[in-house]
Amino acid sequence: MSRLSFLTSRRALAVVAVIVVLVAGAAVAMNALGRGTVPNATTVDVTQGEFIDYIQIRGDIRPAKSIVLAAPLQSGGDLQIVKLVKNGAAVKKGEIVVEFDATQLTQRLASASRISRRPSARSSSSRRSSGSTPRSRRRR
Repeated sequence: MSRLSFLTSRRALAVVAVIVVLVAGAAVAMNALGRGTVPNATTVDVTQGEFIDYIQIRGDIRPAKSIVLAAPLQSGGDLQIVKLVKNGAAVKKGEIVVEFDATQLTQRLASASRISRRPSARSSSSRRSSGSTPRSRRRR
């Protein structure tokens, strides 16, 4: 009986080998015959032109360089902003970014210049008195 099972297993193996060879041959034949045909797919001719694509994204935008601005300390009072460039606007070197109201500073400057132009009472009285004081005499 062992001899019978050995023969049947050999036959089954031979049958499986023949089937594998037939399937492989059929696949090679179909591939060789099908090379000249175009696959069933939508195609478009390529043309040169402008390509526009829109993408919506969210994120944070930070400047490459930013500078903190501070008000001048010698103003001596409250500063009011007269002109201010919009937030995020591009500025160039030398362009005015913020302008303060200068009326108080102008008034203080005018007042200070009037005071410095008129002679002071102390300096004029000292000039007058210096010429009229008697000189001390030396005793011999």
